[in-house]
Amino acid sequence: MIRPYKPNPKNLHSLAKWFKNFSFLTDQDLARMAEMSVSTIRRWRRKTENKTVDYRKPFKRCKSDLSSEVWNHRQWFDDAYNGDELSVRQIAKKIGRSIGFVQSKLKRYRVPLRPPEESNTSKNSCCSYEWLDKHYTKELLTLAECADLAGVKSPRTILVWLAKFDIESRNPSEGQHAKWRRYEC
Repeated sequence: MIRPYKPNPKNLHSLAKWFKNFSFLTDQDLARMAEMSVSTIRRWRRKTENKTVDYRKPFKRCKSDLSSEVWNHRQWFDDAYNGDELSVRQIAKKIGRSIGFVQSKLKRYRVPLRPPEESNTSKNSCCSYEWLDKHYTKELLTLAECADLAGVKSPRTILVWLAKFDIESRNPSEGQHAKWRRYEC
């Protein structure tokens, strides 16, 4: 049995010497001997070989024209969120930070948040009862055609708008029948 021997991980020279002295052992054997995990042994090996690789995806911060001195106080967040009525996502993009960062700042600064009914409103002019009633109900356009006309990526967005305004949606087969009825006239 190999007696436990732990090298000093802070001293690169002793680590390199340890790996050289026990070069005949596998990483699993070295882990058992040092009473460490195999991943720790591999990390030590990379450290000594000068190939320190961080496999975690680095956080990429968006570029922002605003310095933190401009936006890093309560009044700016309050004006941006409640005054300019920017969404959390828009604020995050503007300052080059994550959505979670902005949410934590709003919470920390105790900025009064808008109720969900107001905060989830679409800025798209087609997101109105009148537009949906005209195109979906009267002209009998399909969800996909409405999405194309409104300039949104997915027909699901139109479905969400229909539910918001309590307009009953057609099932797909009714949508096809409506499409054929349009062409018969």
